[in-house]
Amino acid sequence: MQNTILLLLISFVISTAGITPRSPHSIKETHLIPRQWKAVGRAPAGYMLNLQIGLKQNQFHKLERHLYEGTIVSLLKHEQ
Repeated sequence: MQNTILLLLISFVISTAGITPRSPHSIKETHLIPRQWKAVGRAPAGYMLNLQIGLKQNQFHKLERHLYEGTIVSLLKHEQ
């Protein structure tokens, strides 16, 4: 039940947040709220929601090389 409330809250916030026309960001895809979900009310004002977002890296080999190069540079600086 609590998970459903949280998911409804997240969906509501995301759907009403809106993106201004001046923003360089765009919405790539959207997901509709499942029909069986029902709004039950607001979450408590002091409620903390831990949210983790994963982003797909299209050019993982470049990211891996960049991270590896940064590790080597930091190791060389540490040895000096």
